[in-house]
Amino acid sequence: MKSCLYEGIVMHSRFRPKVHFFKYKLFLVYLDLDEVDEFFSLSRFWSYMKGNIAYFKRSDYHGDKTKNLKSEVLKTVEMHLGRNIEGSVRMLTSLRYFGHCFNPVTFYYCFNKECEIEAIMAEIENTPWGERFCYVVDATKASHDKEIRKKFKKEFHVSPFFPMSLMYDWRFSNPHDLLKINMETFEKGEKVFLASMNLKKVVATEGALNKILIKFPLITLKVVLGIYFQAFLLWIKGVPFFDHPNPASRRELFSHTNIKEK
Repeated sequence: MKSCLYEGIVMHSRFRPKVHFFKYKLFLVYLDLDEVDEFFSLSRFWSYMKGNIAYFKRSDYHGDKTKNLKSEVLKTVEMHLGRNIEGSVRMLTSLRYFGHCFNPVTFYYCFNKECEIEAIMAEIENTPWGERFCYVVDATKASHDKEIRKKFKKEFHVSPFFPMSLMYDWRFSNPHDLLKINMETFEKGEKVFLASMNLKKVVATEGALNKILIKFPLITLKVVLGIYFQAFLLWIKGVPFFDHPNPASRRELFSHTNIKEK
C-alpha cells in the first residue's frame, strides 16, 4: 500500500518588512485515491464518507462534489497540461477530525503508469474568505529522484499581509521516507517569505493510525487558531495589511493556472 502518514515540522519565516518566525508539529495523510477502502479499513476510528474521529468527506476537496475526486483532479490537470495522466493520484492533506476540517493547502501528486510524478496540483484555501484556487505544476522535466522546482507569478490572494505583486519559487521532493516542500516568495527579486514542510513517513497500520490521533487530538483547532494568532502578532508588529483585491468575492473559487517552466 502506498498510502501512509507523514509527520514532522511546518515552518514559516518572514524576512521583511518585519522579521517573523514560527514552526509547529503536525501530521498529514498521504492517501492514494485508489486505496481508500484498504486504508480506512485499518482502524475502526477512521472512516471513508462516514462520520468518525477521523474521516474523509468528499465535499472537503476539489471539484464537483458528486463526482469521483480522482477523476476531478485528473480532469483539471489534463485541462491545463493538455495530456491525460493514467496512473495514481495521491493526496497530501488533513482529513476531517472530530467533525472539523481545514486545509490551507492540499497537494495532489499525479503519477504515470511507471510510477513517476507527472504533475502536482496544489489546491489552496484562503482565510477568512474561504476561496479555493489550484496551481498545476508540470513535473515531467524532473527525474524520479530529483526535486521538482517551479517559479511562477502569484495569482491568488492568500494572506492579507502580502500583496499580489509577488513571485513564487516552489520545490518538491519525491515522496519517499522523507517528504519536503519549500515555498519561497519574492518581491522585486528579494526573498520576503519561506514556508517549508519537512516530514517523515509513518507506515499506515492500525496502531499508527490510532496513535497519531492521541498524539494530535486537536490538530484542526491548532491549525485554525495558529493562523489567527500569527496574524495578530503580525498586526502587533505593524506589518502592512492588504485587503482582498476583489472584495465582492466571498465564494468558493475554482480557478486554476498552469505553471509554465521559467
